[in-house]
Amino acid sequence: MRRSSVITIVILVLVIIGLIVALVVTNLPQEENNEVAQENNEALNNEETTQNVENETPTNVDLNSDIAVELADFVTPRITTQNFFYEMKKGSITFDDFNNQMKMIIAYQNIPEEKIIKGQNGEFISRITKQDLDEAMMKAFGKVEYEPENLSADMLAYIYDPQTETFTASVGGGGGPGEFQLITGTYKIEEYNDRYEVYDKLLMINSRYIYNGGSTLLGREWDIRQSNVYTVDTIGTYRDFSGEEFSHLDTLDELLSGVEEKQFVTPTVNAGMDRAQKVKLLSKYYDEATEYKHTFMKNDDGSFYWVKSEIVK
Repeated sequence: MRRSSVITIVILVLVIIGLIVALVVTNLPQEENNEVAQENNEALNNEETTQNVENETPTNVDLNSDIAVELADFVTPRITTQNFFYEMKKGSITFDDFNNQMKMIIAYQNIPEEKIIKGQNGEFISRITKQDLDEAMMKAFGKVEYEPENLSADMLAYIYDPQTETFTASVGGGGGPGEFQLITGTYKIEEYNDRYEVYDKLLMINSRYIYNGGSTLLGREWDIRQSNVYTVDTIGTYRDFSGEEFSHLDTLDELLSGVEEKQFVTPTVNAGMDRAQKVKLLSKYYDEATEYKHTFMKNDDGSFYWVKSEIVK
C-alpha cells in the first residue's frame, strides 16, 4: 500500500474519532440540563400540589348528618376506659402504634351487628368469621395486615380456630364502673377533597370511694381532669351521693346547673355517663379540655378509613 493512502486512512480515523468526542461533549451538558430541568419541574409540581392542598378551603360537615355520626362513632370509646385514639403518651397515633389485639378489637367494633352470630341452646355465646373481621379491618384502616388470634372484646373471650377460620366465644365476662372514665365529644368535622378531619374534646373523670364512719360506703367523689393523665391538675370535682356532711361539694347536677350547651355530634355509642351530662360537662370545660384531631382518608366509593389521631391542644 502506498504511503499516501496510509496517511489518508489515519487522517480519516482521527477525524471520525474527533467527531465522536465532539458529539459526546456537546450532548453531555444537554442531558444534564434536561435532568436538572426535569427535577425542577417535578419539584415545582410537588410544590404546587402541596400548595393547593394547603390552600384548599374545607367544608364544615353538618354535625347532625349521617356521615358525622359514622365518623364520631368510630373514635367514641365503646368502653368508658378505652382510649385507643386518645393516647396522651404520643403526640400522634397511627396504625403502627396499635398492637395486634387492639387492631382486632377496633375492627371487631366495626362488624355489622347482623353479621355477629348468636349461639342457641347454649352451644356458644357469639361467633364471627375471619372473613367478616378482614372486611371490617379493611373498612377501619384500609389495606393493612394483621395476625388472627384469640380475641377479647365486648366482655367476651373469642377463641380463634384456624381450621374453620372462625372466632367463637363460649365464656362471658363481667365488669362494673371503672375508677376513671373518658368523656369525649366531636364538635367539628372538616371535609376536604381527599379526607375528613374530625375534631374532638376530651376530659377524664376519676373517682375515689367515700366512706362514713369508716365502713359505710356513701358513694364516690369524682375529679375532672383536662386529659387522660392522672398527673394533670383537677379542674373540677363533684359527688354522686347525698349527705349534709358533704354539702360543700356539688353533685353533678349542681355543678352543671345553668351551663349553656355547645353543639356536639350525637353518636350511637354512649358508654358510661348519660350523654346529656357529657355534653354539659364538655361545654362547661370546653376551653380546658384536651383537643384531638382524627384524620380519615376517603375512598373512591365515598367510604373512609382512619389513618391518624393527634393532639392539637
